[in-house]
Amino acid sequence: MMAIYEEKKQKVERFEGPFTVILVPSRELAIQIYEVLNYYISIILKSNFPLINCVICIGGVDIRNQIEDIQKYIIITKTY
Repeated sequence: MMAIYEEKKQKVERFEGPFTVILVPSRELAIQIYEVLNYYISIILKSNFPLINCVICIGGVDIRNQIEDIQKYIIITKTY
Protein backbone atom coordinates (compact mmCIF):
# COMPACT_ATOMS: atom_id res chain seq x y z
CA MET A 1 0.00 0.00 0.00
CA MET A 2 2.90 2.36 0.59
CA ALA A 3 3.76 2.27 -3.12
CA ILE A 4 0.24 3.48 -3.92
CA TYR A 5 0.71 6.51 -1.68
CA GLU A 6 3.99 7.30 -3.43
CA GLU A 7 2.37 6.92 -6.85
CA LYS A 8 -0.41 9.27 -5.79
CA LYS A 9 2.16 12.00 -5.19
CA GLN A 10 3.48 11.73 -8.75
CA LYS A 11 1.59 13.15 -11.70
CA VAL A 12 0.67 10.56 -14.31
CA GLU A 13 0.37 11.76 -17.89
CA ARG A 14 -2.18 10.35 -20.30
CA PHE A 15 -0.89 7.28 -22.15
CA GLU A 16 1.92 6.87 -19.64
CA GLY A 17 2.37 3.23 -18.79
CA PRO A 18 1.79 0.38 -18.49
CA PHE A 19 3.29 0.41 -15.04
CA THR A 20 2.87 -3.31 -14.43
CA VAL A 21 2.81 -6.30 -16.74
CA ILE A 22 1.99 -9.69 -15.23
CA LEU A 23 2.73 -12.72 -17.40
CA VAL A 24 1.05 -15.98 -16.45
CA PRO A 25 1.05 -19.44 -18.09
CA SER A 26 -2.70 -19.95 -18.46
CA ARG A 27 -5.89 -18.15 -19.39
CA GLU A 28 -7.60 -19.30 -16.19
CA LEU A 29 -4.88 -17.84 -13.97
CA ALA A 30 -4.95 -14.57 -15.96
CA ILE A 31 -8.70 -14.31 -15.40
CA GLN A 32 -8.32 -14.98 -11.66
CA ILE A 33 -5.62 -12.33 -11.30
CA TYR A 34 -7.70 -9.89 -13.36
CA GLU A 35 -10.70 -10.38 -11.06
CA VAL A 36 -8.64 -9.95 -7.88
CA LEU A 37 -6.95 -6.81 -9.22
CA ASN A 38 -10.32 -5.32 -10.15
CA TYR A 39 -11.56 -6.00 -6.62
CA TYR A 40 -8.63 -4.13 -5.06
CA ILE A 41 -8.82 -1.36 -7.65
CA SER A 42 -12.48 -0.76 -6.73
CA ILE A 43 -11.42 -0.29 -3.09
CA ILE A 44 -8.53 2.02 -4.04
CA LEU A 45 -10.76 4.21 -6.21
CA LYS A 46 -13.12 4.80 -3.28
CA SER A 47 -10.18 6.43 -1.46
CA ASN A 48 -9.79 9.23 -4.04
CA PHE A 49 -6.71 7.76 -5.69
CA PRO A 50 -5.97 8.42 -9.36
CA LEU A 51 -7.75 6.24 -11.88
CA ILE A 52 -6.21 2.78 -12.13
CA ASN A 53 -7.51 0.15 -14.52
CA CYS A 54 -6.73 -3.44 -15.29
CA VAL A 55 -6.70 -5.00 -18.75
CA ILE A 56 -6.56 -8.67 -19.57
CA CYS A 57 -4.90 -9.69 -22.84
CA ILE A 58 -5.38 -13.29 -23.90
CA GLY A 59 -5.08 -15.28 -27.08
CA GLY A 60 -8.10 -15.97 -29.25
CA VAL A 61 -9.52 -12.46 -28.79
CA ASP A 62 -9.45 -9.59 -31.29
CA ILE A 63 -6.00 -8.01 -30.95
CA ARG A 64 -7.16 -4.54 -32.03
CA ASN A 65 -9.43 -4.18 -29.00
CA GLN A 66 -6.66 -5.37 -26.71
CA ILE A 67 -4.19 -2.85 -28.17
CA GLU A 68 -6.70 -0.04 -27.60
CA ASP A 69 -7.16 -1.15 -24.00
CA ILE A 70 -3.40 -1.31 -23.44
CA GLN A 71 -3.03 2.26 -24.63
CA LYS A 72 -5.69 3.49 -22.20
CA TYR A 73 -4.92 1.56 -19.04
CA ILE A 74 -2.15 1.02 -16.55
CA ILE A 75 -2.16 -2.53 -15.14
CA ILE A 76 -2.09 -5.48 -17.53
CA THR A 77 -2.46 -9.20 -16.94
CA LYS A 78 -1.35 -11.33 -19.88
CA THR A 79 -0.83 -14.99 -20.74
CA TYR A 80 2.05 -16.20 -22.87
